[in-house]
Amino acid sequence: AAEASAADGGGGGGGGGVGQTALLGLGLGLGVGVAALFPFVSIPLTKSLPYMHTPRHRLRQGFAGLRPLLRKRPRSGEGAAPPAFVDLGSGDGTAVIEAVKGGTFGRAVGVELNWGLVAYSWFAAWREGVLRGGAGSGAGGAGGGVAFHKRDLWTLDLGEFDAVMMFGVKPLMAPLAAKVRRECRPGTVVMLYRFKLPDDALGGAAAKDARGGDAEGDGDDDGARVIVPSKVEGEFSYYTLR
Repeated sequence: AAEASAADGGGGGGGGGVGQTALLGLGLGLGVGVAALFPFVSIPLTKSLPYMHTPRHRLRQGFAGLRPLLRKRPRSGEGAAPPAFVDLGSGDGTAVIEAVKGGTFGRAVGVELNWGLVAYSWFAAWREGVLRGGAGSGAGGAGGGVAFHKRDLWTLDLGEFDAVMMFGVKPLMAPLAAKVRRECRPGTVVMLYRFKLPDDALGGAAAKDARGGDAEGDGDDDGARVIVPSKVEGEFSYYTLR
C-alpha cells in the first residue's frame, strides 16, 4: 500500500511539472505575440495620427491613378533621375514598398514616428527585395530603392520628391497643403487616401477655382505656388503643385 501511494505521488508530481511547463510555454508565446503586435496597435496619446493600414490592392489602384499625372511633371533633361516618392506616416511600409515594386518610382521613402513600425518596414522591404541602396545619402538614399526614417513628418523637407502621399486625418490637411506649397517643386503630385485638402488651403486662384468660382483677379497671398485639384478616383484624391 505504501509503495502504491508513493507511486501515485510520484505520478502526480510529474503531471504537475508538465502542466507548469505547458503554462510557462503558453505565457512566453503570448508575450512574444503581444510584443510583435504592439507596434501595430499602440497609438501615442500625444499624437493625432494613429496607425491605419491601407490595403495593398487599394494602393495599387492609387498608383495606377498617379502614373498619368507623373508623366506630366516637368523634367530637367533626358538624364533626369526617376521620380521619387514619400509616404508621410508610412506605417508598416506597404505603400513605400509598393511604390518601388510596381515600377512607378525609382526611390521611395517612408517617415514614421512608431519605432516598431519603422523596424518592421525595414524587415518587410528586405523580404520583398527592394532595399538596393535605400539607406544611402540624403533622406532616401541616392542609389534608389527604399528607406524608412523614424522622425516627425513636419521636419522632413519635401523638395526632393515628385509625389507625396498621406493617409492622415482632417486637421492635418491644411498644414500639409501649406508645407507642400512652401517646399515642393512645381509638378509635384499629392496623393491622399480618404481625405481631401481644404479649398481655402490650395492658394489664391486655385482655391477659388476648386469652389467653382471666378478666379480672375484673385491673387495668391502666400506666393506664386498653388495646388490644383487633378482628379478623384475611388478613395484617392490627387493634387498637382503649379
